[in-house]
Amino acid sequence: MGTVGTVSYLWQQLRGARAPVAAMGGALAARIGLTLASPWLVGRFLDGVERHAPLSQLQPWAVGVLAAALLTPVAAYAAGILAYTVEWTVANRLRGRLAAVALALPVPRHRAMTPGEMVERVDGDVAALGGLLSNLGLQVVASIAQALAALGGLWFVNRGLGLMLAGLVALVAWAWERFRRAAVPLVEAERQGSADTYGLVGELVAARDDLAAEGALHYAHRRLAHAAGRWEPSYVRAELSGYVAWALLLGAFGLADGATYLVSGPLYFGAHLPLGTVYVLVAYVGLLAAPLSSLREQIAELQRGQGSLRRVMAWDRQFSPAATGGCELPPGPLPLSVSRLRWRHDGVRGVHDVSFALAPRRHLAVVGASGAGKSTLATLLAHLVEPEGGTIHLGGIALPQVDPAALRRRIAYLPQTPALFAASLMDNLTLFDPAIPTHRAADGLAAVGLGAWTDRLQHPLDPSTLSAGERELLALARVWLGDPGLVILDEPLSRLDRAHRGEVATRWWSLLEGRTAVIITHRLTTLVSDSSVDPRGAGPDRPHGTVDEILVLDEGRVVEHGSFACLVQDPMSRFGQLLAAERAADAASAP
Repeated sequence: MGTVGTVSYLWQQLRGARAPVAAMGGALAARIGLTLASPWLVGRFLDGVERHAPLSQLQPWAVGVLAAALLTPVAAYAAGILAYTVEWTVANRLRGRLAAVALALPVPRHRAMTPGEMVERVDGDVAALGGLLSNLGLQVVASIAQALAALGGLWFVNRGLGLMLAGLVALVAWAWERFRRAAVPLVEAERQGSADTYGLVGELVAARDDLAAEGALHYAHRRLAHAAGRWEPSYVRAELSGYVAWALLLGAFGLADGATYLVSGPLYFGAHLPLGTVYVLVAYVGLLAAPLSSLREQIAELQRGQGSLRRVMAWDRQFSPAATGGCELPPGPLPLSVSRLRWRHDGVRGVHDVSFALAPRRHLAVVGASGAGKSTLATLLAHLVEPEGGTIHLGGIALPQVDPAALRRRIAYLPQTPALFAASLMDNLTLFDPAIPTHRAADGLAAVGLGAWTDRLQHPLDPSTLSAGERELLALARVWLGDPGLVILDEPLSRLDRAHRGEVATRWWSLLEGRTAVIITHRLTTLVSDSSVDPRGAGPDRPHGTVDEILVLDEGRVVEHGSFACLVQDPMSRFGQLLAAERAADAASAP
């Protein structure tokens, strides 16, 4: 990514903050103008002193110098405040956009990234990029503008010296650009090392209880030491690149300073230049080197920001979700049709050639051994992953043609571990949607048997204090509030003990009445009613605890699909055999 690409992308980000950017530009121009005016005023004062001018002629120059000295820090302060205002405005907008991109990533990508790495991508890179915005908007741009203005002043005072220094600056700029291109990949590698290390820290902190219980803390220390060891070389190389750039600038400005004294000294003693003009020359060359004391830090931060900018742009290009289609789904329970669905991850087959159809209000249970592809099918049906082949129609419309917002409203997907937030109970139920009224949330709690929690809607919720059953019931209340046309439950009882399975199962069977549903489960006994199997099969006469259809997966393929009433009574069916094996295992483990 060259300088033009960097400036172009940053300009796109800055366009949303035109007013503060314009004000910052004005403050910068005032600061640079005052900085350049001050040496010129001092030079005129010295020229007057040298020719013994009366005090009345010297006083205006002295007042001008004093005014410039007082106004310069004011303009610098205003430019700094406005620069950081621009930085935070743009950076926070970018954080929000990248967070939206991160939330829209495919499920396999989420599983491949640790939470720490995700935070580093969304916040860490943007924080470094914010430094780039601040530096590029204030310090670096001001330094470049000041250097150009100083060169213009030198050209005006002495064309020979101005031409020589302009050539030196051009040479330094060329060398700097070549060096910058070589240094940015080093900084990009350092940022990736930082993301990997902090991602590992997040992973180890999340597993601290298991590590302590298993006596595996030494394993965590080794993993962390290994990650830090891989990060350190890239960090050292990135830091050294900043020092090398600083040394380059130091040498260049040293040459410029020496050249100024070599040229102006003989001219002064030869009476070709007055003392004030010599002072202006020396001062303007000093303005070229004025930011040198802090330029090394600026360069390092600029390089870090450019490395982060490359990562942000790559993230944006590769993962930014694009809305497709705009069809609305019909109201009420939705029919589902799947045809020759295929998907694999990292070369391992997830599902292959899966086809079935599900009428409105009917319930399908997807069963099979671990690794059969059940959860993969659930994520495909919920349109969290794009299939490699085949089609999924919901309500008679292909999923890619459905408006994304409408699709999320009409599909309820309950993963194996429902997410809860450190927020109020109301926000956890509504997922921070202010359009849902309090009485509606209270009805949702009552629908899942948590009516006693109504008084706690506005109270903070501590997820760590909830049992697995309470978490599942809160997730079901979210489904009730959404009133979806298709419900997908992925192992809804997998985290519950025997005592809580019955209560939660009763609630979700009641919730699914009148809705189209796909239930992923490995606990087949939860699908069987205590009463006799309804010989009529599907429909409103279905007893609680039974489904309409069974689909058995094995290694990603459909090996059996039929009505629940037929398969549960057929001991030779795959479902019947799996059910018998589970009941035998439960009987053997019973006290």
